[in-house]
Formats: sequence, structure tokens, C-alpha cells
Amino acid sequence: MAVRIGIVGCGLIGVEHLSLVARSDDAVIAGIADPSPGVQHLAERFATQCYPDIHELLSDETPDAVI
Repeated sequence: MAVRIGIVGCGLIGVEHLSLVARSDDAVIAGIADPSPGVQHLAERFATQCYPDIHELLSDETPDAVI
């Protein structure tokens, strides 16, 4: 069973976290939380949902961890 990881913030480090989780055999991206409207393309690229803040991510998804 893969660990579900939520990503909060999609700056340079957040994009690196997305890439690492996407390549993992042991984890999946549970969702992205970032208020920037330009982040939607990352959600599409990584086939996940984008939320404007962590509270909405956590109310809609059940990640095992958050970065």
C-alpha cells in the first residue's frame, strides 16, 4: 500500500517534492495545496487535485503525510 503524501507549496522545493513522490514506488501524491493560480498546470502534470490551502486539501483528501 502506497503512502499518500500531500504537497503544500509549489515553489522550487515543492516541485522537487512532487517529482520525487511521483517517481516513488512507495508513495503517491494525495494533492497539492497552493493559493497561486499558476499551480493548476502542476496538478494536471502530476494527475492530482490542486487546493487553495491546506485546510481544503485535508478536508477533501486523507494524506498519510504532508510535505
